[in-house]
Amino acid sequence: MSETVLLAIIGGAVTLLTALIGKLSFDVGKTKRDASSAAKNASAAAADAKEAREQVKNTHTTNLREEQDERHEEITAALSNLRDVVDGLKSSTTETARDVRGLREDHYSTRKDMGLIHAQTRSIHREISELKAVDEQTRQEHLDAVAERGRQMNQLRSDIPGIVQREIRKTQDGGTS
Repeated sequence: MSETVLLAIIGGAVTLLTALIGKLSFDVGKTKRDASSAAKNASAAAADAKEAREQVKNTHTTNLREEQDERHEEITAALSNLRDVVDGLKSSTTETARDVRGLREDHYSTRKDMGLIHAQTRSIHREISELKAVDEQTRQEHLDAVAERGRQMNQLRSDIPGIVQREIRKTQDGGTS
């Protein structure tokens, strides 16, 4: 091989080695950063675990799991009771809504009846007014008739002496007129 080819191969190898060393250096730095972050996270996790252990630590005579199971059963029973209460409220609400609808219908019917009664009352008042007017007219006609009869009676009273005199004369004249 010629010297030029050897130099080209060596130059290529140096370039490759330099790139490889740069990549390795980058990867090592990244790995150190990741390891440092992992160490911090592990330290925080250890602190959290210690704190959780302190909070979970059971000084009672019962097991934490058993205690949780008992509480779960209590909560489940309470929720079941609450569900029953809610179902009762739903039923009660449905009945109340039905009652309200009935009351609204009764109210509407009552208002309608009151309107009819009001109309009938107005009609009765109108009829009473008309009857009063008729009564007044009838009374006036009766008074006029009585007054007319009074005038006729007065006329007859004034005419009676003359009629009696005529009748007497007729009888005295022998019944000839």
